[in-house]
Amino acid sequence: MTDSENNKYRMYLSTEKTLDENQILWAGVPALVSAKTVLSTNISAIGDYSTKLMSDGTGQTAVKKQNRDELENAILKMTGGLVAYCTAQDLVAQRKDINFKPYQVTRAKDIELYNMAAALLKVALPVKTQLSIYFIEEADIDELNALHTAFLKSIPGKRDSIGSALAARLAMRLLFKETDLLIKDKLDNLMVIYRAAKPEFYTKYSSARVIVDLGHGKKAGNSTPADTGTTTTASINGKVYDTETEAGIVGAKVMIEGSNLTTTADAQGLYSLTTVPGTYTLLAEKEGFEAYNDDIVLEAGDALELDLGMDKIA
Repeated sequence: MTDSENNKYRMYLSTEKTLDENQILWAGVPALVSAKTVLSTNISAIGDYSTKLMSDGTGQTAVKKQNRDELENAILKMTGGLVAYCTAQDLVAQRKDINFKPYQVTRAKDIELYNMAAALLKVALPVKTQLSIYFIEEADIDELNALHTAFLKSIPGKRDSIGSALAARLAMRLLFKETDLLIKDKLDNLMVIYRAAKPEFYTKYSSARVIVDLGHGKKAGNSTPADTGTTTTASINGKVYDTETEAGIVGAKVMIEGSNLTTTADAQGLYSLTTVPGTYTLLAEKEGFEAYNDDIVLEAGDALELDLGMDKIA
């Protein structure tokens, strides 16, 4: 997850925890029970996708790297002996094809490395019983052949894992969008019934609902103009983006509700605001898009990172 997603995910968890701890108060409200069930399901799914994103490809990458290292060593070992053999046999064209330098081997792209091994095997296999005087045993040729095959299999494995990770990220992003709507459009409105009836519960829920930066976005060296070592300001920054295309929304207006503090997203959709600590509602607007709003808490020295996804108006 990005820092922005982490901050949101922690808000989801905090909201879920508050509801779980006060289940006796809302268990008799079917609409709240349904919304809470969806919330917990989404939180679990987001966690699963996050774990998948962190693990996807790491095993494949490790295997591929090991295969590549072993194949490089086998190619370098075989090259010297085969160059000597081709020289002795006046096989000028073959020698030219397989005279690989160490830097060429280590810098070769995956498919180039695979082709280098194939070129060596093309020369070696027909005469493998004649190569022992060049310090190439049949076992060396068999090993190169096996490594050559294993390396080819490991190349698409990484590509498949990238595709899988991309699918997981897209699915997770949709879950974030769905969960945001669930909380804002359903839970928040349903919880209003407790504002007067159970004010303590309502206050706990409202506190859990705000997005708080827990450190990932904090910047070292924040200080007052006098450089006293303390700070009386906080900041929020991120990207305003189209939820459909993920492209930055140029010119989107980002503001803190009830204040004169506003900024405009740049050519990449990036924005940044600095204000005093407090609890705020962050708004984003752009013609052709549905307005974005979210509650945030900023403490002194915070640098909250929050990406703002906006939906196009149909």
